[in-house]
Amino acid sequence: MPLLKHIRLPKLSFVLWKIDETEEELMAMLPPFLRQHYDDPLQTFSHQERRMEWLATRVSVHHSLGIEVPIDYRENGSPYLKECSLHISVSHSRGKVAVIVSEFPVGVDIELITEKAHRLQSRFLTSQEQTTLSESLSTNQRATACVQAWAAKEAAFKYYSQTTPIKLLADTRLTKVNEDIFSLQSLNKETCHVAHFLHGNYVIAVALGEDIHLTCRDIIDAFQSL
Repeated sequence: MPLLKHIRLPKLSFVLWKIDETEEELMAMLPPFLRQHYDDPLQTFSHQERRMEWLATRVSVHHSLGIEVPIDYRENGSPYLKECSLHISVSHSRGKVAVIVSEFPVGVDIELITEKAHRLQSRFLTSQEQTTLSESLSTNQRATACVQAWAAKEAAFKYYSQTTPIKLLADTRLTKVNEDIFSLQSLNKETCHVAHFLHGNYVIAVALGEDIHLTCRDIIDAFQSL
């Protein structure tokens, strides 16, 4: 079983999964009633890689975290657990899946590090945000930093969109850049903090609100200790 990381913290669990299985093997990891529930939605994906990521996300939740309720989607596209008060956020990139289940709103994103984010940074960072990023980091860090900023915005978007409809570029602002924690603010001035850390050539970002006991540092320390 390609479970790369499984973090358990008070009120939050995080899973990082590498997709090594076949589609049939992933399906076999689900209980029969969930297999039946997911069979029809799975057929809507024609691209095999997308099918595998979609299915591995559900296996990560149900097999690793022991949650046996289906994942569904709100009108804005954000996932939720049916008939369950827990919050969920999911992300996938090039054969890896990241999932968080918690008792409070949270956002997660995983991104493969490439030069693309650096080339296209004006599409997701304002000129002021680009300045904030470049002033805080050395030149040789900027390509990775752009991926970290993109992942942070994606994670923040997922965090905010659980309660408020927002747009990724227009409605979130990168306000503070530290080595492994960014701060972002929405249009209504709500601040969230995003822990970002490296796993091989991937960036993982986790967004949390200010008003909870758990901190970004707790997540970073837990991830690095495994």
